[in-house]
Amino acid sequence: MTPTRLRALASQGFPAIAIDKLGYGASDHANGYTLTVESYAAMTSQIVTQLRTGLYQTPLPSLPIAFSRVGLVGHSAGTEIAELTAGLFGGIDVLIATGYTHVPTPRILTDFTTGDTVRAALSDREYFGGTPEQRTEYMYNVSVADPDVIALDTAMAELTPSGEILTISSQPSRLIMATITAPVLLVLAEQDILFPPDVLGVPVGELELALFALSGDKELYVVPDAGHSFMLHPNAPETNAVIVDWLSARIPACN
Repeated sequence: MTPTRLRALASQGFPAIAIDKLGYGASDHANGYTLTVESYAAMTSQIVTQLRTGLYQTPLPSLPIAFSRVGLVGHSAGTEIAELTAGLFGGIDVLIATGYTHVPTPRILTDFTTGDTVRAALSDREYFGGTPEQRTEYMYNVSVADPDVIALDTAMAELTPSGEILTISSQPSRLIMATITAPVLLVLAEQDILFPPDVLGVPVGELELALFALSGDKELYVVPDAGHSFMLHPNAPETNAVIVDWLSARIPACN
């Protein structure tokens, strides 16, 4: 979850936690081959349990808080992990799935198979997309995104654990999505070349929603003009407002 989205949720009374997955940011950097999407789902489930029981430890000293309702927000690979967590372990009251479907474009399938997977086989970490230029094309609609934002984001990009690359390729969440009963908000970006809402005239977004067969409350929102990293495009505040409004209708805020 990005800082801007955290602030948007917090400003409306929703406590939000952004986690550096194991192998990223300030977390420990274990061997990348041990970090699979399945292991990330298990870790996420442990955090959900800690939040519900008041055992989750924050960097700031505070009294334990047990949350009666917990939702997951995932983006891209994070959505795969959030869906696995919800489907395998349950305990999720809402699921916000962004920047991800089970119908990737032929372009990313080819690039992933011939590039990222090969690099992952050679080292326990790899640079998603191969080059900064390729990553920029994946992440942004450069016709509207701020060049300074793109430059900073590119400079801050981290290597991806190879276990994550090698296990996400089969998209294992597709096998358990139908068991998720929580309300689902699916957010896709209109100009996303990785996971667009429409592929060759096929309404991928609507088909993706149908995979959540047991959820009686599911909705699709398409972010206009934005690329894959829609939260770093100029209309991010409007998108955050849509997410907050959707969440507000389903989980009471802590005001």
